[in-house]
Amino acid sequence: MRIGLNLQNYGPLGHRAELMAAVDAADELGFDSVWVSDHILMPKSLPEPYGSITEALSTLAFIAGRSERLKLGTSVVVLPQRNPILLAKQAATIHELSAGRFTLGVGVGWVRAEYDMLGAPWPQRGRTADEFIEAMRELWTNPDPHFHGDRVTFRDALFAPRPEGYLPLVVGGVGDAALRRVARYGDGWHAIHSDVEAIRTAKARLDELSEGRELEIQLRISANICSTRRLEGPGIEGDPDTVRAAIEAYREAGVDLLILDFPEQQLDDFLGQLRTFAAQVGIGSAA
Repeated sequence: MRIGLNLQNYGPLGHRAELMAAVDAADELGFDSVWVSDHILMPKSLPEPYGSITEALSTLAFIAGRSERLKLGTSVVVLPQRNPILLAKQAATIHELSAGRFTLGVGVGWVRAEYDMLGAPWPQRGRTADEFIEAMRELWTNPDPHFHGDRVTFRDALFAPRPEGYLPLVVGGVGDAALRRVARYGDGWHAIHSDVEAIRTAKARLDELSEGRELEIQLRISANICSTRRLEGPGIEGDPDTVRAAIEAYREAGVDLLILDFPEQQLDDFLGQLRTFAAQVGIGSAA
């Protein structure tokens, strides 16, 4: 199991100096990858934590030049709110400029008001996501791309750079429709804040749906190491032995990449959690 880090590109840590410090620490300590969140226009009724958030793809383009080693990913882009041709270009560009370190995580989101303000189709969001994935794959892989769908059409078009090698795409979501999307279109499942039993259940369903095709299981989970503060909801917390045991349980359930989401909102506290984890638990503890 590899260990990644969720970067807070939102709230108090979602600023240039704080992001650079977090990326530098993740690189130095040996984390596998860093991941950023996506929202564009949140309603005032939902100010926290995404009322102030840097745009996901722009943030990763910045980070790609900060580290030559860390892998990069989105956790996750709300796909039906995006122009898929532009997103395909952005993803291919980051993949090219980072020497193949980018993974595009996509999902359908959960904030209807955001959809409405962006003019995106809330009732058709699942079908739209499927179409957009197909269109992006066509642009990434076909030297002569052509596509005709309900919402996107192109032909006689030039698209370059196409991703050298392969640009991984992982799909978020917890319902059966999302798992079907993973099995049909994705290279992996990107779960967020799921407990061990939920991972086991979803993996069994994915094994059934994928018919032998290997899929990576990724999990972004709240983490709290050696702190008296308690997490809300599923998470990994406690002393080093307890944390190692929790990580092992997720590994046995099938998780390939564990993305730690430390909720501290002050930079010193956030970096302290990273260093405590690396020193007392170990980045390679789940290998």
